[in-house]
Amino acid sequence: MRPVSTTSASNSKQLVTGPCQFLGMIASSSVAGWFMLFDAIIRPADGAVSPAAAWKVNADQTIDFEHMHPIECNTGAIIVFSTTGPYTLTASATAFIVGKVR
Repeated sequence: MRPVSTTSASNSKQLVTGPCQFLGMIASSSVAGWFMLFDAIIRPADGAVSPAAAWKVNADQTIDFEHMHPIECNTGAIIVFSTTGPYTLTASATAFIVGKVR
């Protein structure tokens, strides 16, 4: 498992380019919104999106989990934080993200 984290408040974190298994994450934000996982190597543009998975958080909430069954990503893995969601992206640079992949 390789944890990859942001170094400052951010709207996204590229975990890996290329095939991988998403194992979990630790993430928080100062505002309510959605953490979204995309099977991609770049952050999607704001607007309509189709994430591989999404998790809702309240303001100042931290989530910390690991999947018993990893999510397969064929292209890459990027986590994005959005104040809207789960099918509309409005990126917000208010998040701390640690992604776990192998």
